[in-house]
Amino acid sequence: MESGTEDYRGRAIHAVLAGIDIAAEELKPEYIMRGYGDLPERAADDLHAFTGELLAWSEGSPEISPEIDWTSA
Repeated sequence: MESGTEDYRGRAIHAVLAGIDIAAEELKPEYIMRGYGDLPERAADDLHAFTGELLAWSEGSPEISPEIDWTSA
């Protein structure tokens, strides 16, 4: 494989991970649904946990904790 292709793929991966970081930040309760009132505490806690997992995943953390039971929501 040509080195230029590897460079391109590496930059593309970094761009996607940067996009995940930005999206995760915008999902935090401080930013989401502004103008619609306060989020219930449970929803805010779930969003904090979810965004934390997204950020950990995008930073390469090998462990994603199953703390959130999305089936009961």
